[in-house]
Amino acid sequence: MAYELHIEREGGIPLAEWRQALADEPNARETNSDSVAHAPDGAEIRISSSPGDAEIAAPRSLLATWLGRPQVWQYALRYTNGRVSFKPAFDIDNPRQSERRVIASLAKRLNATIVGDEGEEYDW
Repeated sequence: MAYELHIEREGGIPLAEWRQALADEPNARETNSDSVAHAPDGAEIRISSSPGDAEIAAPRSLLATWLGRPQVWQYALRYTNGRVSFKPAFDIDNPRQSERRVIASLAKRLNATIVGDEGEEYDW
């Protein structure tokens, strides 16, 4: 399994509070769409979403923005048992990276911490 980061707080994050944070964040939203990936042989792998799973708005190219389509929604956040998990983008260390900014905003709204699989904390 790939390395993940988590938004967490002592005592957990109630689903209702997580949903409110998503509603207050313009670049994130709860999703009821399945996550879809493709295996090397081309087979489609579909993972059903669960309550609290969310998408993040990712910027598109300058041309797409000029044409009035400034963003695309990507499945990114998985809510399970009071904790939100995600696979970090390769450039997550960049403070200007859009996914990082949204996740940092959500963590701040929830008074939560971003923690890695090995227990390290990220101060974004």
